[in-house]
Amino acid sequence: MRLLAFGAMLVFLPGGGSPATLTWKDCLREAVERNPELAAARERLAAAGERHLAAYNPFLPQVSADAAWGRAQAPSSVAGSASRNDMSLGISARQSLFAGGRDTAALRKNGADRSIAAADLEDTSARLRLELA
Repeated sequence: MRLLAFGAMLVFLPGGGSPATLTWKDCLREAVERNPELAAARERLAAAGERHLAAYNPFLPQVSADAAWGRAQAPSSVAGSASRNDMSLGISARQSLFAGGRDTAALRKNGADRSIAAADLEDTSARLRLELA
C-alpha cells in the first residue's frame, strides 16, 4: 500500500520534466480513487442496494396485457369471398396476499446485506487511509 502512495506522488508536469507538488490530501484522493479493493467494495454496495430494491417486487402487483388482431378470408356463397377482422384484448393482474412471511424476511435480509456492504466499504476506506498514514 505504501508503494501505491508513492506511485500517486510520482506525477510529472507535461513538458517541464520536474515533479509536480502534491499535497497529502491529493495523494490520498489519488490512492482512494485508484484502489481496486475500494472499487470492489463500492460495487458490492451498489449490488446490495439493487438487490434490496428488487426485494420489494413481491409486494407490488404483477400486471400483464396482450392484444392481437388478425384478418381472415372466408368463402362466401354470395360474392366470392368475404374478409373477417378478429381482435382480442386482455389484461390480467396478480397480487400476493400472504406468503408466510417469506417476502418480509427477504426484504429484511436484503436490507441487512446492504447495511453490511456499507459497513464493509467504510471499513475498507478506513483501513486504506490507515495504511497510507
